[in-house]
Amino acid sequence: MIHAAFPNARIIHIQRHPLDTALSIYFQIFSNTHSYANDLEHIARYFAQYQRLMQHWHNVLPKAALLDVPYEQLVEAPESWIRKMVKFLDLQWMRVP
Repeated sequence: MIHAAFPNARIIHIQRHPLDTALSIYFQIFSNTHSYANDLEHIARYFAQYQRLMQHWHNVLPKAALLDVPYEQLVEAPESWIRKMVKFLDLQWMRVP
C-alpha cells in the first residue's frame, strides 16, 4: 500500500535471525490479545507467513524500492549499514562534528 500511495517510496526492511525473533516474542509477557506469542509453534507459523509476505513484496515491488538490512550485521557494523541506508534513501551522508 505504501508503494501504491507513494510510488517513489523507499522501504527499509530490517531482518533479525528467526530464532532470536521467536525467542524474543516468546519471553515477552503479552496480554491475551497476542495469544500466539505464548506458543513457539504458533510463533513459527506466524514467522513463516511473515517470510511468505516479504517474498511477495520482493516479487512485486521494483528492486530499488526495498532494502533488506540484516539486524545482526547492522549492530556489528552500524556505520557501514547506515551509509548503505542513507544512499538507498538517496540522502547525503553528514558527519556530525
